[in-house]
Amino acid sequence: MRTLLALLSLGSCALMDAAKPEPFDADADADTDTDSGTGTGTGTGTGTESDTDTDTVTDTGTATDWSDCFEVDRDEDFCEPQADHAAECAEHWPDYEATMCDPIDLCGCTLPQSCYPDYDPAGAAGGAVKCANPGDGAVGEPCGAHEDCAAGLFCAPGGLTEKGQPTCQQPCDENCDCPEGEMCIGYLPPFCRAPEFCSPTDASAACGPGRNCVLMTDIHVRTSATICLISLTRREGEACTYANECGQGLACDRGSGNVCRAYCDDDFDCTGGATCGFVGSVSGCPGLTVSVCR
Repeated sequence: MRTLLALLSLGSCALMDAAKPEPFDADADADTDTDSGTGTGTGTGTGTESDTDTDTVTDTGTATDWSDCFEVDRDEDFCEPQADHAAECAEHWPDYEATMCDPIDLCGCTLPQSCYPDYDPAGAAGGAVKCANPGDGAVGEPCGAHEDCAAGLFCAPGGLTEKGQPTCQQPCDENCDCPEGEMCIGYLPPFCRAPEFCSPTDASAACGPGRNCVLMTDIHVRTSATICLISLTRREGEACTYANECGQGLACDRGSGNVCRAYCDDDFDCTGGATCGFVGSVSGCPGLTVSVCR
């Protein structure tokens, strides 16, 4: 599993980077609704008021509280010059060892064949490519081999997918290649990934057993969002390289020593004289910040 993320783009060092009663509350930053302030106190001394808000978002500290403040950078001035796949086919994605075809820009193969990566989806990603007859797997459907997926897709490892199992995904080389609300994350090939809004300090609740909440950036380090990844078992203070090597509740802090560090909300969460240091924030949500004990 460790090899799954060898080429993963980690962006701002440790990445978002287990349980706090209120992991993140975006309402203070993202909710622009106004209350009617009718002042119908209950008389219990709690000072409650009636609230005529029509916003369906509830303040539960869960992902849905602040997902609508997330923004993917799809700047046309940045994307459009790179979106000419016909021109890109003349050069091919630079990380590929062979130039016989390009799985991102879909060139180099004779129809009905399509271009796919040529490595085992369950192993380490590599730069080799191949032409093969396409399968019929759609985005998000399970796969065991790249050619199980339809033309223009490939089989992404389970450690990087929402379902935690290998599924067909869409390659990309910029956010504008992806559906609205998704970003292009680094792998071979890079592919579109929807954020899973979660709290790193409460990953067990947000992501489920065996998965960790990290702050992921797109391949151009223009957009950051939380994503759930399958986590391994490196402990706090142990060396790490990849985003998923550390156990749940820990970040691989590549910006400060390449070691597993605990997520934190403030200095009180840290031990041994460490302090809670800022790592990054979700794009469009400046109040949703991530820190680790350093």
